[in-house]
Amino acid sequence: MPLLLDLDNTLVDRDAAFRDAVAEFLAEHGLPESDLAWVTGLDASGYTPP
Repeated sequence: MPLLLDLDNTLVDRDAAFRDAVAEFLAEHGLPESDLAWVTGLDASGYTPP
């Protein structure tokens, strides 16, 4: 089975996918849309240290 890695976001726009997932999560849980900017800021494009 091949392993596909996209380490530089050239195959998949990670930021857009993450933003869409967060927006859907917020909507499903009745949370304010304004939290989208806060969550994506915390994510820092996936570069937030663990």
